[in-house]
Amino acid sequence: MCYRSVIVPVTGVDRLPQSFIKSAFSILGPFIRDIFNESLRTSTFPELWNQSIVIALNKVPSPTSLSDFRPISLLCFLSKILERLVHDQISAYVESEGLMDALQTGFRAGHSTQTTLLKLTDDIRQGMDRRLVTALLLFDFSKAFDSVCHEKLLVKLRSLGFKHGALRWVASYLSGRSQAVLGEGNNVTSFLPLNKGVPQGSVLGPLLFSLFVIDIAQGLDSGIRHIIYADDLQINVQGRFEDVRDTLARLSEGAEHISDWAVRNHLTLNIKKTKAMIFGTPVFVNRFNSLGIASLDFCGSSVPFVSHARNLGVVIDSKLNWKEHVAYICKRVNTLMYRLNHFRRSTTIELRKHLIQTLLFPLVDYCSVVYCNISDELNLVLQRVLNRGIRYIYGIQKCERVTPLRRELG
Repeated sequence: MCYRSVIVPVTGVDRLPQSFIKSAFSILGPFIRDIFNESLRTSTFPELWNQSIVIALNKVPSPTSLSDFRPISLLCFLSKILERLVHDQISAYVESEGLMDALQTGFRAGHSTQTTLLKLTDDIRQGMDRRLVTALLLFDFSKAFDSVCHEKLLVKLRSLGFKHGALRWVASYLSGRSQAVLGEGNNVTSFLPLNKGVPQGSVLGPLLFSLFVIDIAQGLDSGIRHIIYADDLQINVQGRFEDVRDTLARLSEGAEHISDWAVRNHLTLNIKKTKAMIFGTPVFVNRFNSLGIASLDFCGSSVPFVSHARNLGVVIDSKLNWKEHVAYICKRVNTLMYRLNHFRRSTTIELRKHLIQTLLFPLVDYCSVVYCNISDELNLVLQRVLNRGIRYIYGIQKCERVTPLRRELG
């Protein structure tokens, strides 16, 4: 790509900021309405809005390779409004017809990462109560959103009952897309065409991806449970410890089914990031570790068993005792507080309250219902984490009491 020196605001290619459209909406409103109606009437997505400017966001604190970045498309504000209108109509149709997989929990009203993890951990706990072990496989797809095959997506939409006009509009939305990259100094590369994928950062893209993977679990054995959240797929099988090898064989069969589906749909499984775990009571987990079964084999690949793994932002461990997740929270809080302490003297108490409320509290609150059964010891650790935030706000020493200040903060 060759760079050309063009300064581009953080908007879409039309350079119309949201604030301008809002302030002039009383004048622009009728024209915008006519554009939207004409787009839906003719099943044509405006050509200019098919261009996007991509920025790279860090997936890890210190990226060292291209895979450590997540590309996000900067789209025109008006195109997002039109996408929202279509999104709401498609969602209403899909939900009314009951087309969506009941366990597809991403980008759906009433579903979240917390409800997804609650479903998983509840199944595991029920297995423990029945003296069963749970074998779990966490799949990772490489560039899933960027690899969606447009032709296959349209075929699937047609099979779901989408009418000709709706299919033409979606085809117009997907085809003819091009993107450029926003680099240092706001320099933009030349635009290059795209022939696959849904734009990350769009309103409609996540819904279309959910419909693309709607059939991923079809054909799985009835004893294999699955959960889908966006491009995160998990399958698990439960069985008696005495039959653990048979349980793993069934899980391997399910993994081969998913691998075959991925090949047919032109998606790539990232075996290096795929994780396998065994859950159960401490006695069963320890006995499994003594068996020497190091990995799960399928399709000529081996996925190592791990004692804990990060799952939708929560670190789950084989015994569900949450020690690893609490350690993960503490590590993130330590990093945060180290940075905040650098400029504490230049802040007001109101700003410090806002910083702690928006930066520290969410680290503890995220999916907190999932690990509500933590021990008193771990609960005390989290309590001390919150106390660090209170001490930062008021500038008090570790030996001073924080209980009255906690009540003051509510």
